[in-house]
Amino acid sequence: MTVEEPKTPVPRVQLVIGIIRRGNEVLLVQESLGADGEILWSLPGGGVEDGELMHEALRREIQEETGLLVGDPVRTAFLMHIDSQRYPSALAVAFEIDEWSGSVQPEDDDIKQAAFFPLSDALKLLGELDSAT
Repeated sequence: MTVEEPKTPVPRVQLVIGIIRRGNEVLLVQESLGADGEILWSLPGGGVEDGELMHEALRREIQEETGLLVGDPVRTAFLMHIDSQRYPSALAVAFEIDEWSGSVQPEDDDIKQAAFFPLSDALKLLGELDSAT
């Protein structure tokens, strides 16, 4: 019988993503997400901090990245397991948000801008992201 080496624990990362619509438009944020630091568009969101519930992290991240105040998410849009060098064994959960208020004014210095795009344009912009992001 062989003795197995103990595994080094892998840090677990939880990410939350918000899908905010205005009619047939979707809110995106622009930040440095490309492999070479390229500025790309993505859905707003970010990491869940220790001791934080997902819906709390979602409200905080949306406010930081867009300036909008949001209520609790209404639906889970999708779940994604990310296994990349940057995010080993990360779980990303995207939520649809129906209630929000305020004006789009990013408060996070990493966010270059935030704007609503028609769904077809938003899908094209999101297609520029690599799958790990």
